[in-house]
Amino acid sequence: MPMKKKNNRKIISLLVVLLSIVGVLTSLIFCKKDKYIMFYTKQSLGLFVMEVAISLITKLDLILFEVVISPLLWILFLILIVMTCLNAISGKEKKTLLIGEYFDKINL
Repeated sequence: MPMKKKNNRKIISLLVVLLSIVGVLTSLIFCKKDKYIMFYTKQSLGLFVMEVAISLITKLDLILFEVVISPLLWILFLILIVMTCLNAISGKEKKTLLIGEYFDKINL
């Protein structure tokens, strides 16, 4: 594969992860045939689901959630996004820690 096309795939995969659900929808419309981009589309979808779940959990009005658990969940989420972005630009298909295995099985 030409180097320019390979670099474009990395950049598109990175944007899919960074743009969250917008990136997922865009890649489903324009890049559905590219296996590498679709791999990171699934990983990004998993991160989006995790983001929604964390948002719902943090809405609980328990002091323990607000003070301890909520910040830890958001830090974990940020770490997973950074790791997934680094994986996307590496050129290799690496599943996102904790959630990647589940969302890789989705048939888009």
